[in-house]
Amino acid sequence: MEVTRWNQQEAATEAAVKEMVRASGLAAWRWKGDPNKHYNPHHHPHTKTLWVAAGSLTFYINGETILLHAGDKLLLPAETRHEADAGPEGVVCFESPPVHENPSIHED
Repeated sequence: MEVTRWNQQEAATEAAVKEMVRASGLAAWRWKGDPNKHYNPHHHPHTKTLWVAAGSLTFYINGETILLHAGDKLLLPAETRHEADAGPEGVVCFESPPVHENPSIHED
């Protein structure tokens, strides 16, 4: 598991995060979570890269709490059991499974 924090002087915007996703070379899907929505414990069979574009998202992984804000990125290894809570303002994310040849953004 690896967290990369937004380190720019200006606040992260959805457009800026979208550019980071495109520059990564990964195909990603945009999704939105309602305020305070809980995502029950689960895992994925593939490595997942997740960028928070707006709002916040708190992950609970192996007893650790990781709060992500707009601009932050989480690399989650395959089969890592986790759960999460969207923040009080909800969350907008771009999420990518493994590298694809098509580096496009898929909107929901």
